[in-house]
Amino acid sequence: MIIPDSLEKHKISLKTLVSQAFLPIIAVLLISGTIGAWKVYQIYKNREQITIEYPKKTQEPQNNAELGMKYVTSTSTMSSIDKGLFVASRGGKSYYKPTCAGAKKLSEKNKIWFQSKEEAERFGYKLAKNCK
Repeated sequence: MIIPDSLEKHKISLKTLVSQAFLPIIAVLLISGTIGAWKVYQIYKNREQITIEYPKKTQEPQNNAELGMKYVTSTSTMSSIDKGLFVASRGGKSYYKPTCAGAKKLSEKNKIWFQSKEEAERFGYKLAKNCK
C-alpha cells in the first residue's frame, strides 16, 4: 500500500502549499494590477491632445462675374456666339458644344456658358463622351 500512502502525503502537502502560498500569490496579483493601472493612468494623463481641423469654407462667389461664367436666363435675344461656345448644367459634370444632343436636353435655367474648353475644365467640367 505504498501508492495510497504516497497520494495521501501529496494531498496534505498540496493543501499546505496552497494555504501557505495563497496570501503571497494574492499580494503579487494586487501589486502587479496596481502597477499596471498606474502605468495606464500615466499614459492617459500625458497623452497628446488630438484636434480635428476642418478646412475653412471658402466664401461663395456673390455674382456671375466672380465666377468667371455667364449664366443665361433669357436666350431668345442672344445668338449662340453671344452665349458662349460651350454649355454645361449647373449640377452636372460634363460640358457640351451647343449642337450636341446632350446640350439640347439641358434646362435653360440651369445652363452655364463658357467661352473655351479650358474655362469649362477649370471649373471641373469634362467634355461629354458623346459630344466630340
